[in-house]
Amino acid sequence: MGPVEEQARRVLEKNPGQNDTRLWQAMLLWLAGDTARAKEELNGMLEREPLFGAPRLFLGETFRIEGDLPGAIREQKKILEQAPGNISAIRNLALAYMQGRQLDKARALLEEKRQLFPGNYLWQATWAFLLALEGKRDEALRAMDEETLKFFDAAIVVTLGAAEFFAVEGDTSKAIEWLDKAVRNGDERAEWFRKDPWLASIREDANFHRILDSIEARRKQRTASK
Repeated sequence: MGPVEEQARRVLEKNPGQNDTRLWQAMLLWLAGDTARAKEELNGMLEREPLFGAPRLFLGETFRIEGDLPGAIREQKKILEQAPGNISAIRNLALAYMQGRQLDKARALLEEKRQLFPGNYLWQATWAFLLALEGKRDEALRAMDEETLKFFDAAIVVTLGAAEFFAVEGDTSKAIEWLDKAVRNGDERAEWFRKDPWLASIREDANFHRILDSIEARRKQRTASK
């Protein structure tokens, strides 16, 4: 257990009903790749507060990485019914469409919401990724500008998106660099990295295996220290 997770556990012991702390713990479980426990936490929060959007965001993303795309789409649409301008739900819904190869639906969604988000890095990053999947390499690289990449570096729950973008673009060196950044930022979803369709082009790279080996080593170290 890392220091942040330990701190979250202590706060929960003192105030088990504190939603922010429960959400943080669920996010840590999600980033650790423990989807079963993450879903347990997220569903528990939603049973108490069905309109609490943040856990539904992560529940939908958990469904997506498990391959349940209808479930992922359903959860993100529920959020957008209550908050049509929720950019995180828009991105997550677009990703679910893209993973299901429904690029036309992803484009329609992003174009519909474009006017709401001038200069928004999350919208820009999602648009750039769509362009990459559509094979519009030059447009995609222009859209994924320096400022958008700075956002990816700082926003730990989406850092992997930059690795996926460059892997789709065929830039193995940058894809590995950003995967390494994602892991150093705390994303240890090794099981997802192994099956993520957008990382397929780098899975045979020796550095990809080095990064996954580093995750496994840290997991063993944490288990041994308990």
